[in-house]
Amino acid sequence: MGDSGGVTSEEQSRELVTQIDKLLRRGPLGAAQMSDGPDMRSGGGNSFGTLERGAIWPSLNQTLVWALAGLDKEMAWDEWKRNTLARHADAYPNLWYGVWSGNDSYNSTLNRNPGGAADEQYFAGTDFPVLNVHAHACFLYSAAKLLGIEFTEAGVKLRPALPVGAYRFDSPLLGLVKTAAGRYEGWYAPSRAGSWTLEIALPEGEAVSHAEVNGVRSAVRRLGDGTVVLAGKSAEGAPLRWALG
Repeated sequence: MGDSGGVTSEEQSRELVTQIDKLLRRGPLGAAQMSDGPDMRSGGGNSFGTLERGAIWPSLNQTLVWALAGLDKEMAWDEWKRNTLARHADAYPNLWYGVWSGNDSYNSTLNRNPGGAADEQYFAGTDFPVLNVHAHACFLYSAAKLLGIEFTEAGVKLRPALPVGAYRFDSPLLGLVKTAAGRYEGWYAPSRAGSWTLEIALPEGEAVSHAEVNGVRSAVRRLGDGTVVLAGKSAEGAPLRWALG
């Protein structure tokens, strides 16, 4: 299952994803950490669908996005969006938090206060339900996984397979752009100058006829599995820039 380490077969992975989608991805936000059942309700009362008893934890769901990216790009992209502040703001406009900042977890639809912060006897998350770093930083980590960014000793490997027509990812170290016309381009700017190799695995069915590295056009060089290989140099203040079209 993508980055599962090979512990499941393809069939097992797909069945697992089907059950996660069916049992845990039922509300407007990301996946809950527990489905409804005896384990969730064993504490009695009405404190289910919150905290460890079935809440939605955006930080933990980023590993789900990572795993899904290797098996189901559409679901991975959907899960990533479901965990954003923008989705929370749309789903729960009556709550002032989860809009510009958020907390560690949100209650699921099974809770008496869906979308809200935990408000339990020993954890009053509603006292300060903002400025949790997970609400902001985790999406950067999983965005890199959606794009298949993997750093190697020689450079970078990319699997740019987001299921959208055009997108742009910018960071000081690396950038990746897909245009509406189907052109891919990007840059790599490590802290030291050097010669680097980029391996770019394009989505199945997408063809490119030429490559360009630092303004020099060339034929496309591929590995046996179809992965495009680019090589070039960067210098301080001058990233390695590439394009495929």
